[in-house]
Amino acid sequence: MINQLGQASDVFRLLIGMVVGITIFAIIYSLIVQTETSTDYLENEMFFKKLEMAIKNPTGQSYEIENVEVKKSSQLNVYYMSYKTGLGKDCFTLESTTRTDIICTSTMYQFKKDAKLNFSIFCELDDSGDCKVECTLSVK
Repeated sequence: MINQLGQASDVFRLLIGMVVGITIFAIIYSLIVQTETSTDYLENEMFFKKLEMAIKNPTGQSYEIENVEVKKSSQLNVYYMSYKTGLGKDCFTLESTTRTDIICTSTMYQFKKDAKLNFSIFCELDDSGDCKVECTLSVK
């Protein structure tokens, strides 16, 4: 045992095992943290088609979108709607709601549980500010 090479010793094997174990732990941990902190946005094709229709035809008419499926902890916010439609984030107003299964702020709806919701979109021309079209959304 005195003439063993350094790579064949038990201490070296233990060190390599620790490095491999820590690497595997770090990979698993980063996957868990990424999954818990990722944000799911409302991805409903019909919702965004109606929103774009309301923006392109801002007649002051209310567009109703029924049975939009939302998932628990997903959200709909003005930044994402701006990204999807090309309209500035300041051109959207989210009306508050009395529903207890939705967290509502001036810029976001966050859904606390899976549900089918009805939305109303109201867009009108606005020549006075930076927005050519102003849209108001509400959850029913």
